[in-house]
Amino acid sequence: MKKVLVTGGATGIGKACALLFEKEGYDVYITYNRTEPDYDVKKIKCDLKNTDEIKTLFDTEHGFDILVNNAGVSLIKMINDVTDSDYEAVTAVNERAVYFMCKYALKNMINKKSGAIVNISSMWGQCGASCETL
Repeated sequence: MKKVLVTGGATGIGKACALLFEKEGYDVYITYNRTEPDYDVKKIKCDLKNTDEIKTLFDTEHGFDILVNNAGVSLIKMINDVTDSDYEAVTAVNERAVYFMCKYALKNMINKKSGAIVNISSMWGQCGASCETL
């Protein structure tokens, strides 16, 4: 059975992805941070802002055939009001976590010579919106 990891799988698009993979017969794992998932899959609490927690996730659970980087956070502020810590918090999840999730997932995929990574982004990456500065 193929093993899939979906980040941000508690709600929304991540939950829909996880449920579809489950329906197709995959062994589904999801990450969540604040919102506990309300459905039955393997749940991994992981603060994606923390690279040590990401490394621990892959030290504990390995062998993923598919990684879906879905988790993302937004910040609704005027750019002049964005603090350094706001910036760090958003980019830690939306950019840095994706890098480290890929890095650790790829170790297994390269060894097996197979695997897939799907990076999901927001529509705001295509066109901006008022107060969506990050």
